[in-house]
Amino acid sequence: MDEYEKLLNNDALKNQLTARYIYEHLYLAHLYFSEIETERRFFTIVRSSTPPGQPIKRVVTRRPYDDPA
Repeated sequence: MDEYEKLLNNDALKNQLTARYIYEHLYLAHLYFSEIETERRFFTIVRSSTPPGQPIKRVVTRRPYDDPA
């Protein structure tokens, strides 16, 4: 899971574009990771204004590409 967080939260423009594309196309999906050894294997992608490891503060918009302001 750490690799995915590093990929999606990286400051490089390529990573930002990739994260944005994934979010815009999968924002209603639930992701399943079979390689995780815990009971929690389903995840939902959310927009958040907090860094990894902090409690989530969602950025709520009607559509994934809307301006959060």
